[in-house]
Amino acid sequence: MVDSERLNLQYLEDFVSAKHRQRNLNVDNWINSSLASRLPK
Repeated sequence: MVDSERLNLQYLEDFVSAKHRQRNLNVDNWINSSLASRLPK
């Protein structure tokens, strides 16, 4: 594998894993806020 290909692969892996982390955080926040909105005030 050429160095530029390896760098590109690394970049893609970092990008994808960062997207997954971000999405999971958003899902958790969405679940927490929806639970909180169902609680009696």
